[in-house]
Amino acid sequence: MAFDTWGETFPVPEPDWDLIIASDILLYVKQYPNLIKTLSFLLKNYKRRNMKSEVAGSSQHRKLVTVSGEEFLLPQPVFLMSWRRRIGGEESLFFSGCEDAGLVTKHIGSRVYCISPRRET
Repeated sequence: MAFDTWGETFPVPEPDWDLIIASDILLYVKQYPNLIKTLSFLLKNYKRRNMKSEVAGSSQHRKLVTVSGEEFLLPQPVFLMSWRRRIGGEESLFFSGCEDAGLVTKHIGSRVYCISPRRET
């Protein structure tokens, strides 16, 4: 599914996909708050399709992905993005904004970041 404008009401009220992939989305610093708003919605409003008697945090709520030849067991839902540091460093505002919005960011490979909702303990 394609989505054109960050921050606007998303066309699916209860997203049920567990992996979102993007690249080159940190070009416009002024759009970071809108991008974070959309990512927060997608990750925090995720509804599993098969809601059997699964235990939260079990391996069934994780996805195995390979990045640069290394395997990672990632939480579901998860947002994977490629990011190459650019001159200026404004991209750090995106990562700190994600943390402020209750999202966890993790560097998992060469230029690859994993963003997921913060799990309540």
